[in-house]
Amino acid sequence: MYSEEVKAIVLSFYEKALTVNGGTTSTAVLEKILAEGFESINSQEVKPKAALVKQVEFFWKLIPDLRWEPKDVVVSGNKVVVRSVATGSPKGNFMGMELDGTRSFKIDTVDVHEIDNGQITRVHHLEDWATGVKQLTGGASRVKANHCVEIATFKLRAGVTDDALLAIEKRVCQGAIRKMPGYIGRELAKDEGAAEWVMVLRFDTRDQMDAWMREVKNVPEMREMGALIEPGTMKTRFFSRAEPSA
Repeated sequence: MYSEEVKAIVLSFYEKALTVNGGTTSTAVLEKILAEGFESINSQEVKPKAALVKQVEFFWKLIPDLRWEPKDVVVSGNKVVVRSVATGSPKGNFMGMELDGTRSFKIDTVDVHEIDNGQITRVHHLEDWATGVKQLTGGASRVKANHCVEIATFKLRAGVTDDALLAIEKRVCQGAIRKMPGYIGRELAKDEGAAEWVMVLRFDTRDQMDAWMREVKNVPEMREMGALIEPGTMKTRFFSRAEPSA
């Protein structure tokens, strides 16, 4: 393919799929220009075509003024390097933050696309979301200096794999808990020697934490997680995080 043809394919990724517009839909564009075996790669994960399509659909709903503007485009054979600027004003839960659309982000991004048979087969990407988070929180951490922390330790039942636990944990983090008032975040860690897990859960206040605890019995993935835990091994404590004075 000629370099201008390759460039046009990649530009449509930004101008018609990543940028919200009234002329088409992100899904229609991505289904056409992404190969079936497409991979979106960064330092944390490799995302397949279907996952990226759903993510961009979500972004269109969450960030109705989303724009992804290419600034520099360099074509070398079947590879296209793009430096772009992404802007938008999220309204809803974005990267763990509850936003009302009054704050915006403007970040630099760099992507390396690979093209084969007229479609994008792979993209290595890097976005400056650290700067975006600062812009969306007014330059301060979104986490309150003093907030409620639950620390729970437990062991898994015999025969239960770590992957099984982590698969359900992913669903928990993406599910109902994200809509709970005051939710900050949760994470898992493992003591390999003792085969013991620790879960750290954070809410703005203890009342909000307690509201989640009451809701847990109605959350299918939390019931599934409970079934993986060895009875009698769960130990839970609650703390109030204190920020040292300056």
